[in-house]
Amino acid sequence: MAMEMSAAAAMAVERPRRAARAGWLLLGSVLLLLLGLPGQPLLGAAKMAVLFLPGWWLLSLRIIRPALRRPAFLLWTVPFVVDAAVRGFLHFSYGAAPDSSLVLTSLANTHGDEALQYLEQHVVPVALASLLVLAALTVLDRIAREVLARDPGPDDRGLSWGLSWPQALLPVLLALGATASGPWRDMHPLAFWPQWPAQLAGTRAALRDAALEHQGWIDRAIRSGVAGPATRRHVAMLVITESINRDNLGLYGYARATSPALDRHRHELLVMRHAWSVAASTVPALDAMLRPTAADGSRQDLLALARAAGYRIHWISNHDDLAIRTRHGGLADEQVYINRVPGRSARTLDGELLPSVDRALADPAPLKLIVVHLLGAHPHYRYRYPEGQPETGSADDAVSAAMVEQGRWPWIRRFRTEYDTALRYHDGVLAALLKQLQSVPGDELTHKLWLAVSDHGQDVGHDRNHAGHSPMTPAGYRIPLLLWQSGHVPTPDAQALEQRPVRADWLADLLLPRLGITLPGADSARDALSDDYRWQPPVLPIAVANYLD
Repeated sequence: MAMEMSAAAAMAVERPRRAARAGWLLLGSVLLLLLGLPGQPLLGAAKMAVLFLPGWWLLSLRIIRPALRRPAFLLWTVPFVVDAAVRGFLHFSYGAAPDSSLVLTSLANTHGDEALQYLEQHVVPVALASLLVLAALTVLDRIAREVLARDPGPDDRGLSWGLSWPQALLPVLLALGATASGPWRDMHPLAFWPQWPAQLAGTRAALRDAALEHQGWIDRAIRSGVAGPATRRHVAMLVITESINRDNLGLYGYARATSPALDRHRHELLVMRHAWSVAASTVPALDAMLRPTAADGSRQDLLALARAAGYRIHWISNHDDLAIRTRHGGLADEQVYINRVPGRSARTLDGELLPSVDRALADPAPLKLIVVHLLGAHPHYRYRYPEGQPETGSADDAVSAAMVEQGRWPWIRRFRTEYDTALRYHDGVLAALLKQLQSVPGDELTHKLWLAVSDHGQDVGHDRNHAGHSPMTPAGYRIPLLLWQSGHVPTPDAQALEQRPVRADWLADLLLPRLGITLPGADSARDALSDDYRWQPPVLPIAVANYLD
């Protein structure tokens, strides 16, 4: 009798231990699968692993009947595994995410025959990915059958797998905290994939509408009577960068050395010291720049005007933004997009665009406009420069001391260091682009133009304890505007020009005359380099006390 009681006691102790080992084995198997699928980006996989935890937590409570636990586990797990496989395949094959403009536009332009041809061409990797998913689900199903489908013993109720209540609550609290963040929440397979077909349908509609819209802008430009230069060759580069606050450039007097490469070109550049964006986010800022409203209320498209004037246009971008791609990039004769991950997690560096710019500069067209759209210093700042690049600034320099005096929080000061480090890398890219254009062969009849401008600013502890886009502070609108022209060396008169306030939505009025383009009805009072220039403050959602500040 004593031996039987001892065996029963040992079994009572061993049963929870076995359950704990089995439960952790089940969790570990899924997490290893999510983290280890070939090609799966590690950070994205880690986020998925966190989002997976609530399902495992519910199963640990044993509130689901034994017969339903295995189906419940599979219903929760299969979407994560399939999602990981699809993302891994796209990342491994194309460096792209399923909601990137590359994937959406490719599928939106694909019909049934092309889809079959694609599968025939990629039958081996698609088959291997499918077999991997099936094998993984088979293994997980076997583990789930052993762990979840058994009847609980008399002492095996409530919490299981050796978890206390605090331990069981920790995963779900972690997951709830993660899903409170929009980018994490949008990645959840049960949230992402149900709305993905609508994204694809919207992309098809946007592409269809954009084609009609582009032709409308070109027709309007032709009817306007626009004309290009008759005798000279023009090679122009418009660099539109992202989230650059001019106050953080050494070129504008900033205390940290964020622009040493451009500083060496200072004697060649026209540095407009008081340039302002009229929008604090990318899409409306680019709309204002490239589709300005004239004094009479009419609108024209800058790229459409250039095309109608005889220019061949190249659009080279490090953005994965479907709206920009369809609204503006689609007007170009040639398009190149190197970034295939939407949102702030993109890590493609701006310097990777330089070979594409070289190829565009080699285009023999006599009139050529190259638009280069950089990520600049868009958040996350730490992704905008190479790993291992020395930081610009320190915790005990003058900038940090001033931020401490202003009451800026420690993490905001940390973001400022990352931002300034991104600007140091960005400075090298801008200088490289300028040198590329300057190196293009030409004669006295070849006019070269380089203009760099940011879409909007950025508040990184400038006006408040905030790091990012800022429509409610002046820092969100303070931008640099730099100009270089072949054969034009800045004179003492240029210093007076540099002090003029400039609006980004008047960019076309400044750019068109430098391109040799004449537009009937153009208003020279909006051309910041014209003797007729008349400044008018823009209408912003904030009050700016002094536009010459």
